[in-house]
Amino acid sequence: MRFEFIDAEKAHYPVLVLCAVLLVSRSGYYGWAKRSESARAKADAQLGVQIRAVHHKSREGTAVRAFTQSCVLAAYVSARSGSHG
Repeated sequence: MRFEFIDAEKAHYPVLVLCAVLLVSRSGYYGWAKRSESARAKADAQLGVQIRAVHHKSREGTAVRAFTQSCVLAAYVSARSGSHG
């Protein structure tokens, strides 16, 4: 969470200052920035897309029951894969 904040604010403040205020190392921040997204983060993002799609369909008149079932199934798949968010 700290690194995300630094990434968002680095256009307004020097990374050196942001890291000092948030008590993280610059090397830690730059290491985080270089790494690609983890498999878990990608799976969580994809799950979010699926949940939003189901939610959108439910607002178009699809039954609430189908939305609930889809959310329960998605949560089960997430828990089984080790993604907790």
